[in-house]
Amino acid sequence: MNILIDKDILYAKKIFEKLGKIKLISYNMFNKSLLKNSDAVIIRSNTPIKNNILKNSKIKFLGTVTSGIDHIDQEYIKKSNICFSHASGCNSTSVVEYIFSVLFFLSEHYNFDLKEKIVGIIGVGNIGSLLNKYLNVLGIKTLLYDPPLSKKIKNKEFVSLEKIINHSHIISLHVPLKKYGKNPTYHLFNEEIFDNLSSETIVINTSRGLVIDENALLKVLKKGKKIRIVLDVWSTEPYLSELLCQTIITTPHIAGYSLEGRIKSVLKIHKDYCKYFNKKNTEIGIKHFLPQSDFKKIFIQGKLTQKKLKKLIHLIYDVRDDDINLKKKLGIISKDIYILRKKYSIRREWSSIKVQTNNFETKKILKKIGFYVK
Repeated sequence: MNILIDKDILYAKKIFEKLGKIKLISYNMFNKSLLKNSDAVIIRSNTPIKNNILKNSKIKFLGTVTSGIDHIDQEYIKKSNICFSHASGCNSTSVVEYIFSVLFFLSEHYNFDLKEKIVGIIGVGNIGSLLNKYLNVLGIKTLLYDPPLSKKIKNKEFVSLEKIINHSHIISLHVPLKKYGKNPTYHLFNEEIFDNLSSETIVINTSRGLVIDENALLKVLKKGKKIRIVLDVWSTEPYLSELLCQTIITTPHIAGYSLEGRIKSVLKIHKDYCKYFNKKNTEIGIKHFLPQSDFKKIFIQGKLTQKKLKKLIHLIYDVRDDDINLKKKLGIISKDIYILRKKYSIRREWSSIKVQTNNFETKKILKKIGFYVK
């Protein structure tokens, strides 16, 4: 089997090397001739796979180590009987921890108590539901909007988009990019939405750049609308737009880029590959790839407060580091954020350190939001 793999997918060669002949190439080097002679291909979101590049190829398996799949021509894949695998849910913890790092920075920066805020979650799939769970554990109120899911699950907790806009202090976007059909998400946040947001509303987008109409957002910001914007994704990727100068936090599409999330994504594709080709799936544990954490253990004294949790979260991952790094290096190294992603440093998840405490309630809360507590 000839397996073509994006060379920047972490540990992919090591994980797939026993399954066939591996060829590693840069994401921008995928072309028709290479695909023509490959049986399987493993990519990331920066490699669009459309019917024109797959036509007349002998590809039997296509894997993307991403949860989003808008870079894949789904219709052609189905028609061509190509087995398709993606890493849905594998980066959920990473994205949620990114958002918490953002929230605790903003709560300190603007001096507010998160328990006094309402967080509107748009899209309640793997990431949105986990975010909702963690926020609720901490006693933070949420509003949920997800039309497709609300039709499947007759649950009173779902609300209208209008209620999200009118009652949320913080809005976090977690929808796939969908341009056509029922419930499209392309430019879901348009000029009308931004006009109706209350002043100082915080909008966080870690989903897809085109979910926000960036021109409309720029327009309302230039008119003096005071909305606080956090962007990890951009409609102009791999390049950034004028919004760079208007954001509170800017990062280069790395919300889901924890070390654990990246490894889990590759292992998910590997598992699906083995299943499809009837190969023996020698279980590869994620711990096999994880280095020692910078902090082995930490002790929290007494009751868990917002200030203590903020310190703990930022000890493991502080989003400001990525914001500063992007703004400092942009234009010096490259204006292409994919270059910055390629050089992204190792970032661990909350479970990477052992937390000890002498308070039962603190222990219970930390365990419920994914910390390793003893």
